[in-house]
Amino acid sequence: MKKLNYILMITTIFLFFLCPNVSANANFNINLIIKYSKMYNIDPSIPLTIATIESGFRTNAFNKNVKKIHKKKISRESHGVMQLTLITGRFFNPAIKTKKDLYDPEKNIKASIIFIKYLLDKHKNASLEDIASMYNSGEKEFNRKNISITYRREFMAYHSIYKQMASNSMK
Repeated sequence: MKKLNYILMITTIFLFFLCPNVSANANFNINLIIKYSKMYNIDPSIPLTIATIESGFRTNAFNKNVKKIHKKKISRESHGVMQLTLITGRFFNPAIKTKKDLYDPEKNIKASIIFIKYLLDKHKNASLEDIASMYNSGEKEFNRKNISITYRREFMAYHSIYKQMASNSMK
């Protein structure tokens, strides 16, 4: 428990000083990420990194992404701390029924952690960069090699910071 409290404290300090868009609710959301990471047995540095990149831990974050796939415009809206689409949220957390539910950090973070666990279990030999890219773009898009190099680099930069903080807390 001391280790998790130390990670929370260091993460909060890191976020407020180095990330200008961090939410005032970051502490609450970080606690939820740590709680569900423990519950589903995944390294909390993975969802912490994703939340940093996706929303800066903002509960009300919204993104409308329009892509052209096979000459059709496809609109994907992502919501909340972990930037989930409604389809993904519903699939991994049946408590999510509407877009409004995606702004509930408890539901959003739980669904995201389950999604990350699913990706890690299904793609055991994939790198963390690949897992993060699948999370960001979806498995089908990733499998089409339609991945963002910028996202991968950003993920690895933040992830290395979180991993370093975690290893320092064990000393």
